Amino acid sequence: MVLKIALTDHIGKPAQAVVEVGQKVIKGQVIGKTEGDAIGSIYHSPINGKVNDITKDVVVIEPEDEKSNVLKLDDQDELSLIKSAGVVGAGGAGFPTYKKLDVDLEGKGIVLANGVECEPYLLHNKERMKKNPEDIISGLKTTISITNAKKAYIVVKEKEQEIITLLNEKVSDEPTIEIKTVKDIYPMGEERAIIREVLGELLEPDQLPLEANSVVLNIETLLNVKRAVIDKTPVISKDLTLVGRIGEERTQKVLLDVPIGTKVKDLVEDNGGLPYQIGEIIMGGPFTGNQVDLKTPINKATGGIFATLPLPNRENMKIGLLECGCGAQEDRLRQIAEEMGAEVVGIEKCKQAVEMKNGQLKCTDPGNCPGQAEKILNLKKNKAQAVIVGTCSDCSNTVMGVAPKLKLGVFHSTDHVNRTMGDNLVRFLDN
Repeated sequence: MVLKIALTDHIGKPAQAVVEVGQKVIKGQVIGKTEGDAIGSIYHSPINGKVNDITKDVVVIEPEDEKSNVLKLDDQDELSLIKSAGVVGAGGAGFPTYKKLDVDLEGKGIVLANGVECEPYLLHNKERMKKNPEDIISGLKTTISITNAKKAYIVVKEKEQEIITLLNEKVSDEPTIEIKTVKDIYPMGEERAIIREVLGELLEPDQLPLEANSVVLNIETLLNVKRAVIDKTPVISKDLTLVGRIGEERTQKVLLDVPIGTKVKDLVEDNGGLPYQIGEIIMGGPFTGNQVDLKTPINKATGGIFATLPLPNRENMKIGLLECGCGAQEDRLRQIAEEMGAEVVGIEKCKQAVEMKNGQLKCTDPGNCPGQAEKILNLKKNKAQAVIVGTCSDCSNTVMGVAPKLKLGVFHSTDHVNRTMGDNLVRFLDN
């Protein structure tokens, strides 16, 4: 199985290949790194093999049969080990972890372990908390030490009673670690939502967790911290959830330690293939993921792979789009409209959506949304016959309070995923 390792799976300056075509590499060997002092990451070969192609930002490795243990890191300092291991945010953002942890919380701040996994159908973080709680706690204790934090909270959904019970047992002798819960509503896994719910402080959209004297790390990121510091092994694999029309039945399957660079096609074929017609392949989650093709490789921030039912045919229907700072934004909504054959006649932003410097939207108060009547009325004035919304759970309530009265149809960006899995559509929030 040939691997395609992208050298751009992180926030910051892209990495550059440090190997050559034809060169043999061993598992754990550095194949790419960001040069100089710029924020970036380091990439390692997930397998023993030979480099058979290098493009601007991709190293392609063909496997060889030789078996060996992963090459160990030789740094001693904890932050240096985390940097050398290429640890980045595994929850989707890809921010280099060594940079996030290079802070001093002065014995007062809090480390928040994000185990909320709020995107629907994703299960791999939950599986890790069940399977490797000691490793996650070890990584968390390392981050407490590095950041000079007062204590840490592992945050999970209140419905996950099995995990809560297990984690409480595992931290019973850890005075600096507690378990906290949040309600089961999207987008409770957004880091500012976690800080608001657990620490009682609402940050502005452009503020970082450090403004609340805190650091937020995903569960899998903490596992990778432990592997880097304790095991001295680099990031060469990714946990993910495979969802949808894969194989003969509906699939919702956790895959642990998938080699980075594995193509979606190989994962799908190894798990039953695509015997039925599909609509699209989504990488990420139903709310914030993006359409990819079967040639796309798994990266350090991949969360889910979804194979969906075909989208409904609405050829020539006039459609309005409503962007959300917590969910699908313009590019994704236009992608869905195009798949449906619809004509986009207008676009509006949620009242709480604020545009950041990078052009992306963020919500001023994630999950707590105002009425959208004005936005829906504007789309109606643009001759829209229906709207496609990317709104979060609470915001969808306000859309449904207006659109049907105006005889506007409503499509949500997650509809085809929910239909694929035989579940209810996102319309009204059930309190």
